[in-house]
Amino acid sequence: MDVGANVGDTVAAIMHACSNPIIAIEGHEAYFNLLTANLERIDPERRVTPVQALVGTGLQSGTLVATRGTATLAVGGSTRLRKLDDILAGSIDKIALLKVNTDGFDADVISSGIRMIKESQPILFWEGGTSGAIAFESMYEKIAGVGYDMLWIFYNFGNLILSECSIKELKDFDRYIASMYRHRCTTAIYYVDVLASTSKTICQAREAIVRYRAEFIEIALLK
Repeated sequence: MDVGANVGDTVAAIMHACSNPIIAIEGHEAYFNLLTANLERIDPERRVTPVQALVGTGLQSGTLVATRGTATLAVGGSTRLRKLDDILAGSIDKIALLKVNTDGFDADVISSGIRMIKESQPILFWEGGTSGAIAFESMYEKIAGVGYDMLWIFYNFGNLILSECSIKELKDFDRYIASMYRHRCTTAIYYVDVLASTSKTICQAREAIVRYRAEFIEIALLK
């Protein structure tokens, strides 16, 4: 599952790596139209189900505003957010991977699907926050409460910083990044991406990290 699918670039990559059905959720109308047009070309088997929706806990409303190829949620708009648990009502125990990239609202998206996360225990991958620490720390406690105790932290250019760490280390990174923005420091890390696993998927997560290291991080220099 890809929440914040944009025009389908991540979906296109995932399609080549697995044969699973994929749910691609995008809330911005223009990007959703591009997503469906791209799927017409790259998904002849119709493995991908596109869904147009703004995803969140529903405690607030908002409007997606597009800028520079992405869209972010402007809180206070007219569109009500839909819970991920509601969207996935018929597949709540069948999700293998949940990837979220919603420009700062990943915590709210993940919190809206905590029932599905508890039932399916998918591998989670999200973009860490540079603000909204309360929402993210609340989300961390929720996923820790259903067994997510193994995390990998990547910095924004893709390199792996920490392997098999805990929520504590993730909170420390969040606070470090937030302090750089708050004090207008020279920014070394703009944000982090996080992979999280329970004991159910730890073998798959470790195998993926080993392959990622070999193919993208520790590539031998050509002589």
